[in-house]
Amino acid sequence: MVANGSREFYDDDKNLMKLCDFLRSTEGPPVREAVEMDKRVYYIKGEKLVNFMVEPKKGTKWPKELPKFSSRPEAIAICKELCNRQYMHRSEKVAKGELEVRRTPLSGTSHTIPT
Repeated sequence: MVANGSREFYDDDKNLMKLCDFLRSTEGPPVREAVEMDKRVYYIKGEKLVNFMVEPKKGTKWPKELPKFSSRPEAIAICKELCNRQYMHRSEKVAKGELEVRRTPLSGTSHTIPT
């Protein structure tokens, strides 16, 4: 999953949580707000999330305790694991500022990160 033999690193829930904390921090990718099931949530398009994980924006301080991703397939595998473990879920935009939960993979979906 992750380069340099660190596949096992992200098998641990605590390490996945550290990644989630980083992604939600101010150093993480820019996110948007929307309403989903009458709650305000943050969301990001899946492609933007993967791009950020592989090539963080210039000036981003990637945490030293988190291994970096060397390829898109590695980042996608971790995103799928985050969905499987319910740290985030797929949603579909139904109207401006409104999301709807989707349980099946669809093109054009966003990943919602619960607050």
